Amino acid sequence: MSLKFIFFFYLIQKIILFDQEKIDKVNEVLEWAKIKNITIHESLTLNPVDENHNLPFFTANDNIPINKTIISIPRNMIISQELISNFYKNKKKGKYYNLWEKILNLENDYIHYLSTKELFYMTTMIEHSMRIKKGKFYKEFKPYFNLYEYTNLGNFPIFYSEEELNLLKGTNLFEEIKRAKESLENEEKVLYDEFNFKKADQENFLKYRVLILANSIINENRTILIPFLDLFSKDMFNDLIDVEYLYNKAMKRFVIRTTKEIKKGKEIVINSKPIPNTSALLYFGYTSEKNNVVGRFIIEVVNNIFRKRLNWDGSIKLINNSYDIGSTNYIENIIGTYQDLKMKLSDYKKKEYGEYLLMKENIMDYLNIYSKFTDELYSKYFYGQKKINNVKRILFLEKRVLEKRINQIDNIINEIKKNITKQTDL
Repeated sequence: MSLKFIFFFYLIQKIILFDQEKIDKVNEVLEWAKIKNITIHESLTLNPVDENHNLPFFTANDNIPINKTIISIPRNMIISQELISNFYKNKKKGKYYNLWEKILNLENDYIHYLSTKELFYMTTMIEHSMRIKKGKFYKEFKPYFNLYEYTNLGNFPIFYSEEELNLLKGTNLFEEIKRAKESLENEEKVLYDEFNFKKADQENFLKYRVLILANSIINENRTILIPFLDLFSKDMFNDLIDVEYLYNKAMKRFVIRTTKEIKKGKEIVINSKPIPNTSALLYFGYTSEKNNVVGRFIIEVVNNIFRKRLNWDGSIKLINNSYDIGSTNYIENIIGTYQDLKMKLSDYKKKEYGEYLLMKENIMDYLNIYSKFTDELYSKYFYGQKKINNVKRILFLEKRVLEKRINQIDNIINEIKKNITKQTDL
């Protein structure tokens, strides 16, 4: 028997065992749900994580009618800062006795990653309890957070491989990822310097930090984590959403119910707040095919070119720190009002015309970076179809912003030419 065959056989066995472990964890958490009085309707199937999902995910194993409650979770199973603190504050003195209290007193300036001190505290304490495998909180929620051991982190940009990141250099998406990674590194530094965490814990901290951020919600101005709510796929457009969640005060339970009839076999989608596609990918690991909104940094890149070339000091008006490239108010939302520009056009001469041409050339150079991306290149460097679709969608939107900017500049150039040619030939 050749060594190649032995190695291949060993690899296949390892994959089979790993897949079985993921199935076992799903079955374990379903049994845990019954013990904790969490009801999951029999028409739901919880599937093990795969390359297209960050966590296990729900599908319908039968047709489900509209307004049907499919999951009900008691209030005492909602994970919050208060819940975690109650498990820690009565702990006997030891190595981690004051950890929870020190993090509670941490200055907000340390927290950067689109987050709050409250969420940072929850993440740190959950990761800590799962790592040391001790304590009441660990025992209470172990089966649920064990699902996080088998997550697909590859869909989150901060976990992209060096090869994938290198391909993105020069794009706005690369700059966004870089900023997020630097932010997380600052938070980790606090843990290492202030709380004596070990560098070996870095990957584990990042995993919990990203997943808990992606799956937490704000309810009555408090950050909470609701078991099983994070196991639904997310989208922000109503016609793509199958279920909603709400708190029933009379029952003292969070309930998840259908907003439409769901056909057998369909993956079930829950609502997410409207945000730019870049932010959705960066912080939640997905993009929406109907989302036409990009983040503010691609706009800032272009406007910095604009202001640098023309010394423009007009206001930049953004909608929720983002911009809908499908909007008819493109000029107003990007560089101020069009009337402001037209007032300046009457004073433009050849110098300003040349500056606009140079500015257009600068943006064209930036735009040329995006021309290298082809389906062949995506398939070669990015691993996983969901990741490929996400990256293509973001870069396509960024490219459209640049193209619209160039069209706008062309229109302004033509108006300048009309004013100049009245006096002299160019």
